[in-house]
Amino acid sequence: MLRAPPGPCMPQSGEPPTLSGGSPPSGDDGHTHLSGSKTMGQDAEVQRLESLLRETRREVEQGRAREDDAQSKIATLESMIAKDKGVVAEGEAKHQTEIQKLQERLQAADRCLAGLSHSLSVAEMCHEEMRALLQARTIELEEARLYLTKIDDVDDHDVLEIVRTINSHIYQTACAIARAYQEWCGNPRNNKVAERVRRETRVLDGHLILVTRRLEYRQATNGLLLQLALQTAMVSFLQSASAFWGCPATGSSSTSCKLQELYRRIRVHEPQSISARWRVLSRTYLESSENADDLRHQMRDNLLHDVVDVLLSCSVSNSRPTLEREVDQTYRGAFDEIILLTLKFRRFTGMSIVSRDLKIVSAESGGAFDVRWMQNGWTESKKKRSSRRPSDASVLCTTQLGLVREEIEESSGKQQGESKEVVLLKAQVALAEVLDELSYGTRRNGETGK
Repeated sequence: MLRAPPGPCMPQSGEPPTLSGGSPPSGDDGHTHLSGSKTMGQDAEVQRLESLLRETRREVEQGRAREDDAQSKIATLESMIAKDKGVVAEGEAKHQTEIQKLQERLQAADRCLAGLSHSLSVAEMCHEEMRALLQARTIELEEARLYLTKIDDVDDHDVLEIVRTINSHIYQTACAIARAYQEWCGNPRNNKVAERVRRETRVLDGHLILVTRRLEYRQATNGLLLQLALQTAMVSFLQSASAFWGCPATGSSSTSCKLQELYRRIRVHEPQSISARWRVLSRTYLESSENADDLRHQMRDNLLHDVVDVLLSCSVSNSRPTLEREVDQTYRGAFDEIILLTLKFRRFTGMSIVSRDLKIVSAESGGAFDVRWMQNGWTESKKKRSSRRPSDASVLCTTQLGLVREEIEESSGKQQGESKEVVLLKAQVALAEVLDELSYGTRRNGETGK
């Protein structure tokens, strides 16, 4: 319970109450008067105190009401807070669940992204490989297009003119050498050297050795026989030197034979367009590995060696060094011209022609005369005396080179087409009967002289 604070009119302990505004009465009247005043004052004070008490109680009740209202509001707020906390907790739990789901989805998305990134890397790698492969294939196709669409740089006429010029140089050079040395042929003093050369030389075969043995000192027919032997030796050398796989006469016979055999096999199993271009590429790089000057000098020296072999086998001299020096000084220019033409022919047929193959041909000594690609170069000597048919005649030697075009007909199936040969220039030959004709001429000249 609240206690009322002491008022200003409340008397202090030990002091009699006094009326406000006067001094205490004296005597009995004063005492009576004082008693009555005292009572009235106490009543008023009581009333005041009661009023104050009531006011205080009312305030207390109002305070309690306010307190109850506050407590009710607090309870309401606490209830609301508790409810809100539940809602918040529920929402937080829900949000946590959603966050966890989102995190799981994010992790799944990260894994998917990682997988897609890996797939993208693999795809980019494959794309890069395909791009590189496509680029390589494009280059290969372009190279193949250039390789397969190459056309001939020269035609048959150009090559034919080279062969004719070579034949002309062979004839002129052989005639010049024969005229220069015919009077020395068959010299008995040189027979020993001649026999040794006949055994060792690779230039003359058995038939031409017989020709050299028919030479007699200072005979009129010596010039013709020596010319035959010289033309045959030069034709044999140049046919070998004109092969586009190399020249056995220059010491590359092993390589030449291997390449020739390899090319032959390729031609059997591959079409002309492939085999010819393989030949062009191979010859191009083979020529780049050769020293042109060294090759030309070596070929000229070998040609000189063969010519000197023929002269020695005809008993012209007994000293090879002296004879080689004389022939080289006199006919070096002619030999160089023949070698240059031969190398040009080899370059044309080996590297400038892809649609066909052109090759030089010569007849084998002792073989049958074949009018299809041979021509008798001595038909005018004793034409009326010859009663033998050309097909029955035997070849003594080849005096001028022939030229043949060889093509492989394309086949629609897997089998390779047939090889077809076209003679562009017949090889000129001397028949074996020319020896009889020359012997007959020698006898007639002797009888006339008598």
